[in-house]
Amino acid sequence: MTSAHAFARQVVMPGAPRWEAERRIAREALSAAAAIGLTGIEVPVAQGGLGLGYRVKARVAELLGAADFGFTMSLLNTHNVAAKLAREAPAALARQHVPDLLAGRRLGCTALTEPGAGSDFAAITTTATALPGGGWRISGAKAWITNAADADVVVLYAQTEPGSGGRGIAGFVVDGRRAGFIRQPGYALGGQHTIGTGGFTLDGYIASDDELLH
Repeated sequence: MTSAHAFARQVVMPGAPRWEAERRIAREALSAAAAIGLTGIEVPVAQGGLGLGYRVKARVAELLGAADFGFTMSLLNTHNVAAKLAREAPAALARQHVPDLLAGRRLGCTALTEPGAGSDFAAITTTATALPGGGWRISGAKAWITNAADADVVVLYAQTEPGSGGRGIAGFVVDGRRAGFIRQPGYALGGQHTIGTGGFTLDGYIASDDELLH
């Protein structure tokens, strides 16, 4: 906790005005946060994290949020994706993504919200269609996603059974470096651009069966 407090005071607080003026995610500060373990608070030690609990994460969020809320939300979103994949993804998929998230080499985001549905889980229209030979074709748009301006490890929710409401929703791990992932420019906000809010479109993106998370 001492390290987090010092990081907030020495890195986040003095850097926040510059990051906001430049309207960007503070990638260099996120890398520095990763170096002291803040991207892996709840990630098991066996997978490279600190193996600590939610209360520790909440206290770190309080310390960093007092210095810059947007930066804190960006950091926590990458952390949360790392923790989710460490807990729930197939081992090979976790090995593919978790080390890069923990090191701050890649950013994570969770993509539920859509232009026409907001955060109404049952109303999302991004579709995932099972392919005859295996895998899924994902098409649709996501909007107002924290970290979407830079993140390319995405836990994305899509409808697999149109008309079924929430019953047909599945979660996929999407790699933003792959064909069919089209990032939109980061949004112009009233402030806190360090949160990296943005959106993207999936146009015929193909996910493997192993990337079906739940």
